[in-house]
Order: sequence, then C-alpha cells, then structure tokens
Amino acid sequence: YREDILSLFDALESGEKVVTLAREDKDSYKRESDVKVVLDRQGYALYFSRSPIPFYRKNTDVPVLKHVGIYAFRRDTLLKFVELEPTPLEITEGLEQLRLLENGYRIRVITTRNTYHGVDTPEDLELVSSLIDQTGGLR
Repeated sequence: YREDILSLFDALESGEKVVTLAREDKDSYKRESDVKVVLDRQGYALYFSRSPIPFYRKNTDVPVLKHVGIYAFRRDTLLKFVELEPTPLEITEGLEQLRLLENGYRIRVITTRNTYHGVDTPEDLELVSSLIDQTGGLR
C-alpha cells in the first residue's frame, strides 16, 4: 500500500535508521508462521518472536502485533547490517532482525491497518493465491 511505503520513507527522512511495519492481529498470536513484535512506549521494537508474545498473565490492552516483513533501511545501516555476524537470538528464533537488536540498533515500528500476508507455508500460498484470484491482482 502506497501510504505505508510513504510512512517508511518519512521515518527515514526524520532520521530513523531502520523502520518496519506491524499490524494488530489477534489471530496471529499462536501461529508459529507469524512473527510477532512487542514495542516500547516510543514505538521501537523490544523483541520479535514466532512464539506468542507478549505472554498475557493478566488481561491488558497490550495489542498482539503481527510483524509485516517490509523494512526500510538507511544505506549505511544496511551495509553495516550485512557485515554483522549472526547472533545467538537470531539463530535461535530464525529471525534476522534480532541481529540488529542484539547489536544495539533500534527498529522503529509503524503500525498499519492494511493487511499483508507473507508466504511461509503451503497454506499461506493457497490463501494468497485465492486473494489474487479474487482481486485480479495485488493492490
């Protein structure tokens, strides 16, 4: 969606080094194929996981945020990122963005209402194919 891409560019122009998208999605909570993210109060990622996060010990209004795997990097940050060695959490979770967090980078997360669906499983492929068939193409 155009507005999300523009939001990512705006964040880079305001000085952010790495920006990504997430959307509220309670259904993704227990799906291992969906990456979840929890944020600090300023909108930066605290952690990403395929496990259910946060763990709801008490009923609160903390949303379940599904990470949308779209990133915007400043060029110099991207060049440094690819030089960094994989980190223990990255290897454990299988999530490359944890390499940034473990090396002290902050990832700004912009929330969107738009729906995106990655293709990580045969079921995902079936769903996305049916959406393309219904709409006649991607938006």
